[in-house]
Amino acid sequence: VNATDSSYPLPTGAIPGLNTHPAHAGDTLVIYAIGMGATSPSVATGAPAPSSAPLAQLVDSATVLFGDSIAAVQATPLFAGLTPTYAGLYQINVTIPDNAPKGTIDMRVQFGDSISNPVQIAIQ
Repeated sequence: VNATDSSYPLPTGAIPGLNTHPAHAGDTLVIYAIGMGATSPSVATGAPAPSSAPLAQLVDSATVLFGDSIAAVQATPLFAGLTPTYAGLYQINVTIPDNAPKGTIDMRVQFGDSISNPVQIAIQ
């Protein structure tokens, strides 16, 4: 997960040598993943995803969950599909909602009938 400014949404200085700082409500995050399933248009296994319209978007909708699973705040991605020019790498672009919990929180991606493992991020 990284922010559109190429930083990582973690506490400042969390990883020496990398640009880390907490994200804020309204920031857009880019989440990278594998194994998210079918896209439209479909892309052959091992082939790079298209870099111009139409982009290879997920067939099943995705939701990003901010916070623990009981009281998680849901956000609809701006884009969810294969990363343009990459083979097999998915990306989810999502804006952190105003009501997302603050502090170091768990973030998950829900798609189809699956949910990802949690990834911790920091939101200030």
